[in-house]
Amino acid sequence: MLRRLNAAVRPGGLLNWRYLWPPAMRDTRVAAHRQLWLATRGRVPAPLWLLLELLGWLRWTAWYGRRGVSRAVAFHGAEVAARDGIPVARQRRIALRLALGWGIPAYEAYRFGLVGAPETALDFVYDCESASFHRLQSPDGANSARLLMDKVATADRLARLGIRQVDTRVVVPRHSDAPLAPLLPPSGAVFCKTRSGKEGRGAFAAWRDGAYIRGTCHDGTPLDEESAVEAAWRALLMLDDALIQPALIDHPEIAPVSASGELTTIRCITRLEAGSPRPWNAVLEVAIGHAPPGRRMRYAIVPLDVGSGALLDVPEGIASMAAASIREARARAPDLDRIPHWPAVIAGSVLAHGAVPELWAVGWDWAITPDGPVLLEGNSGFGLGMPQLFGDAPLLRERNVARS
Repeated sequence: MLRRLNAAVRPGGLLNWRYLWPPAMRDTRVAAHRQLWLATRGRVPAPLWLLLELLGWLRWTAWYGRRGVSRAVAFHGAEVAARDGIPVARQRRIALRLALGWGIPAYEAYRFGLVGAPETALDFVYDCESASFHRLQSPDGANSARLLMDKVATADRLARLGIRQVDTRVVVPRHSDAPLAPLLPPSGAVFCKTRSGKEGRGAFAAWRDGAYIRGTCHDGTPLDEESAVEAAWRALLMLDDALIQPALIDHPEIAPVSASGELTTIRCITRLEAGSPRPWNAVLEVAIGHAPPGRRMRYAIVPLDVGSGALLDVPEGIASMAAASIREARARAPDLDRIPHWPAVIAGSVLAHGAVPELWAVGWDWAITPDGPVLLEGNSGFGLGMPQLFGDAPLLRERNVARS
């Protein structure tokens, strides 16, 4: 409960007085956002939940929402003004109205182009609503969601379907005091990550370099000393059981796109349509270098054509930094027009979704190695920003609500 109190920087979803006005509820988008907000309550008693939401709303409107607008306008305002002809002062007014009136963070207002089209603000599912959206879309999916959170259990189930997956060599229990060095192979790198969780929390690569042990954090931070590698290992074991897997390498056609030899990941999202899983959206996540040197790794999210695996052009209207990242990634491998072995990626994703049919959608992370596709993991709680931005129509656009 204290964690919930500390996290109450903002309401759990979008919040607006229109939720209390019956005529406004005729708009299916308003009704959908209200449902997503109410779903954040969970098992918390209603009076306490409302108090926490009020606390979050007060903190958001008094400080955090306003600060977010100032930062976003300072970062994007001049670019949008030059590109779209929208004065910075108007951008600020729109972003502030959306932030204080609905609780829409300013970075998402820019991501979805709302400063130029605020009338579309209710068409989208935002980051603060994505967990509720997933739960409501998959009312019977709790057990399958828990299964996907356990990478070992997921691998066991999918192995029965013949899906090629990354091999887990060792599972070390949480809070173990076992050092990493004796678990490393004589040659070759390994990748250490948590048994559950996502977004590479605490993950790192490690390898032997003669008499020394080196490593690299998932965000690109180097671990130049054995003591640093062991510290990262101990920190990982504080989070969860730790998995030790071989560090994979990219297919020769894909390898040039990565800045430092880091593995490039393909995310293929499948979604149920008429009760059967179908490919929905796909992106390439590629490391493009440190900025500035020595700092965290920068990544480009390159949209893919889900039907063919072809790399798509830069979408119109996205921020120049994201567009530049996509162009930089494409420039590294100018001959890479489409992802090799794409039919196998699609077939494997659809087959894997069949093992968890209670979930409306699953994001499957793949590596394309010299020997073909290897499934890394599945994620039932993936962010909905990229699918809405790079693929499908906004999920709450009125004509799209019923089928989403």
